[in-house]
Amino acid sequence: MERFKKYAIIIAKIGFSISVLYYCFTLVNLENLWLSIVSTNPLILIFSFFINFVGTIICKSVMIWKLMNISGKVSIIKLILINLGLRFYTIFLPRSIVTTIRWYKYRALSDGRKSFTLLTFDAILTLFFLSVGSLYFYYLTETKTVPSPILITLVVFFILLATLLSCFLSSNILTITNRISKSILTTLKLRRVNNQIELFFKSIKSLELSDRKNIFFTVGASFSSYILFIISAYLTAMAISLPVSLIEVAWARSMILLIAHIPISIAGLGLRELGFVTLFGYLGLSADQAMGYALISFGLQIGLACFGAIIEVAAWLKKKDD
Repeated sequence: MERFKKYAIIIAKIGFSISVLYYCFTLVNLENLWLSIVSTNPLILIFSFFINFVGTIICKSVMIWKLMNISGKVSIIKLILINLGLRFYTIFLPRSIVTTIRWYKYRALSDGRKSFTLLTFDAILTLFFLSVGSLYFYYLTETKTVPSPILITLVVFFILLATLLSCFLSSNILTITNRISKSILTTLKLRRVNNQIELFFKSIKSLELSDRKNIFFTVGASFSSYILFIISAYLTAMAISLPVSLIEVAWARSMILLIAHIPISIAGLGLRELGFVTLFGYLGLSADQAMGYALISFGLQIGLACFGAIIEVAAWLKKKDD
């Protein structure tokens, strides 16, 4: 019964993705869409692809290399190849399955507890930067200033992040934070979330202090990855001559990627395209321009996935020969 439920959920997600994607295509003129794609500046697009590679692959690899304390044991080149290979799965598999694959690959380099801590903390940082970026850039887009309520919200976000970082450096703060979160989540009857957070806190506590101190380097690497993601997104907009500013692209891309984390589609397919049409439409762009941008952005991800597929096939053939 449980297996049937899982398959039913996957089928429902596939159906949702296809339906939303079909709806997005009904909004566009295919001829105009094709013209916007073929008129893309290839040099700017290649540079965007390179920036995207550095941000999503190299920065993440350096972060893993430092946090898992495997410098000297595993080369950074091997980690880059592993993360590039993982891009192949992110195109067509649900996020939960991709996370499981990442855990198995990272566990082979170090151990399970470090892998779990890294994946959880990486997810928290990603959601943090996307949430903060969505709020901050939206109000810069609208009013060129950040109003007090949003400023207070941003301060709360940073306090929560500072508390989490303190948990890595102080066992006392870790214990207190664990108790507070457990009390709140128990009151709200979020037992499953509580179990995951408690497991995360236990994995932090099991780490050596020398490993925990690398957390600040991890934050820097994750922030660098986010900034490069924004730059790559803006370069893509420049490549197809979209009349949008860097701030507007930063807001739209942050918001769309945040929405794509909602687990109701396959790898965000459909949600991303609907997000582009809606948010870029809010900025005054046509559905043709929005979908052209969406397809080119997805094409860049497919480009990384193709390299990843080559690496995964080569690794599989090597393992088969052995």
